[in-house]
Amino acid sequence: MKNLDESGIDLTHKIYLFESPDGNLGICAKVQDKGKLEQMFVKMNSRPVKYREAYFAQVNDSWIAGYNDQSLLIMGPLPVTAQEVMKGTMAKYLQQDEENSVIASPMFEKLEGIDSPMAMVAQAKALPEQLVAPMTLGTPKGIDGSQVLIAAEMSIEKRCLTIEGRPFSFNQRINQEIEESFKVYRPITDAYLQSMSNEALLGMFVNVDGQKFLPILQQNKGLQVLLTGINQAIDMDNIIRSVNGDMCIIVPNYSDGAIQLSMAAHLAHTKWLADVPYWKQSVPQGAKLTDAGKNIYSYSDGKTNFCFGVSEDKQFFSGSSKQEALASIGRAKTPLPIQLQTQIKGQKMVMVIHFNDVRNETMKVFVDLLKPVFGPVNTMVYKLK
Repeated sequence: MKNLDESGIDLTHKIYLFESPDGNLGICAKVQDKGKLEQMFVKMNSRPVKYREAYFAQVNDSWIAGYNDQSLLIMGPLPVTAQEVMKGTMAKYLQQDEENSVIASPMFEKLEGIDSPMAMVAQAKALPEQLVAPMTLGTPKGIDGSQVLIAAEMSIEKRCLTIEGRPFSFNQRINQEIEESFKVYRPITDAYLQSMSNEALLGMFVNVDGQKFLPILQQNKGLQVLLTGINQAIDMDNIIRSVNGDMCIIVPNYSDGAIQLSMAAHLAHTKWLADVPYWKQSVPQGAKLTDAGKNIYSYSDGKTNFCFGVSEDKQFFSGSSKQEALASIGRAKTPLPIQLQTQIKGQKMVMVIHFNDVRNETMKVFVDLLKPVFGPVNTMVYKLK
């Protein structure tokens, strides 16, 4: 429907997108003209049929739309075999009063408190793990994903979705720990903003004291997974402790079972270089750690290749090869657009994701879910508010 003004939907009120407890997506809007709404579905070759106290129509084979005089509810995607059951559930939703609906929930209250044309409140467990890991930095270890939520303002411009938010919890103890973790972040400078290629999948930027940041990183399961293979032979924890300043972690691509990683950071000291001889002797069987230049080392175990080192001005650099490692503190051939670099500078923590070459299935599903709401999205930027 090109002309939404003729759809029968009241566009002066908010439109809500949500995920139900059973994992289905839903859209809820206020009805302005039930007759026009019926005409819209008829033009889509789906004449509404009355069921209980509402009217229902099938949309694009796998979605069910239900409406009455007040509300429009669309849910899916659903196989044909599940659509009759969903109609019954939706009929109950449409009959609910405010006291028994989601409007009375703390989550909805939080959403209504966000002053933005587009806003989001979501449980961490409802988001793909690859995305939620940086978003939930500072969350206590072992906490169930349902206890941590993301509240955010959202905007989209030139196929770039910007999310400015922060994690929180309705549990006071958990929320206090999360709030305390925000004190670790300092304003990001332009030190590594040109180091991320505009073709790389993911980049995370922070400015931290590594000694304070490491405990936060260790509590984050998603980011720890990225470092697992490297940590078996190289004491990355000790390296991160030596960080004092800007730090960026870049994942060039992320397909199932194949992770590449580069990291660059300003260091307070390089005392850990004295431990490298010990690391060489203690690598796992079948692996090797060798010299690759002055204060540059290369690790390989047949599956993981990782090169790292320190520059004369105490910058840590790393990557899957020596070339990638040295490039991590240089300027990429095609760096992020200036407008995007400007967005990042001065923020506390920023994650940039490009969706152009996503091979991970979970990420593909997430990208597909964005399209109906925002249209084609090439880039997502998450900024800690």
